[in-house]
Amino acid sequence: ADQDAVHIPPELRQLLDEDEVAGEIWDRLTPGKKRGLAYRVGAAKKSETRLRRAIAVLAELEDANDY
Repeated sequence: ADQDAVHIPPELRQLLDEDEVAGEIWDRLTPGKKRGLAYRVGAAKKSETRLRRAIAVLAELEDANDY
């Protein structure tokens, strides 16, 4: 198995594909950080909650990029 593989929930994947800046920031993250963020989104049972968490992850990525 690929140790760097990360399952990205569809809600997060869609937002990353739509937001070029967030996608570039995501690509620079370590596999472990990506897995942690993806897990935070994917652990929710409801699609609405996953979407809300995915939006929060994107905001967090963009805020971190400001420094």
